Amino acid sequence: MASVVDDRLKRGWIPVKKKTLPQPEDNNYSIIEAFDHAFKILETKLTKVTYYEYYLVYRLLKPVLKELDWHDHDIKAFESYHIKLLLDAAVSKYDWPNLRYNKVSNVLRSIFTVLKKEFIVKINPARGGLEYLENEEPREIDLITDEEQKLIIEHYNKICPNFNVFLNYLFGVAAPHSKSIDKKFITAPYPISKSSM
Repeated sequence: MASVVDDRLKRGWIPVKKKTLPQPEDNNYSIIEAFDHAFKILETKLTKVTYYEYYLVYRLLKPVLKELDWHDHDIKAFESYHIKLLLDAAVSKYDWPNLRYNKVSNVLRSIFTVLKKEFIVKINPARGGLEYLENEEPREIDLITDEEQKLIIEHYNKICPNFNVFLNYLFGVAAPHSKSIDKKFITAPYPISKSSM
């Protein structure tokens, strides 16, 4: 090999050094560090409400990342497959419906878009390969009837005169609208009936 190079040099060959383009600095961020960096940027660009919604998703995903033991892996190692596994693990941990899954995948897309714009990742793994899940049928809620509402309000007004204030504080609804409360939220020490009042 050396003799071939020597021969070429004698014949006038000038080795050309390959030019390389400048590359962004590689900070070797873990996924947690990268997400923290993204949230510093998102905080200045999103409305307060949207930022807190996104941050809530991040707070819910952090423990899942730790359970999967992925929290210290380099952000550049994550591909669509890993994001899908992360979402599946979160669905299993929190029993999310399909609508929540879709919202969380959108938040991840946004986070990775910020990281891509900051040259922390080259591709957005949350964009390719993730499909939206079909919306499920709305879950049926067993609402209280008008008669049950009257009985409950009368009963609690006897034993707790500030029951309406409590309802308003707890559910953000005034007593006339309290019939929209799911029955599972109301528990009484004994069955409420007209005869027990």
